[in-house]
Amino acid sequence: MPEEVLSQAFTPYFTTKAPGGGTGLGLPQVQRFAEGRGGAVFIESERGAGTLVRLFLPRVHAAGLSSSIVDTEIAYTRSRDGGVFQIVNPAKAAPTS
Repeated sequence: MPEEVLSQAFTPYFTTKAPGGGTGLGLPQVQRFAEGRGGAVFIESERGAGTLVRLFLPRVHAAGLSSSIVDTEIAYTRSRDGGVFQIVNPAKAAPTS
């Protein structure tokens, strides 16, 4: 990612995609989510090698958040386009009959 793009990556509505291909709100939303929970987002990019976006969030108990997500299973499935996280709370996913 060129420096001029990297420097604007968290700017709302900034996009390098063709019209109709993106809103430019993805990374700004990720940043707002992370910072709103005491975390942070960092981007590392090396031209020709790729870009890595790191999302850091505080531990649940350290952040003083509800512990309803403790013991939650988080699965990651890699794909050609990046990947998908699936979050499953076993207590809510199990049948209650």
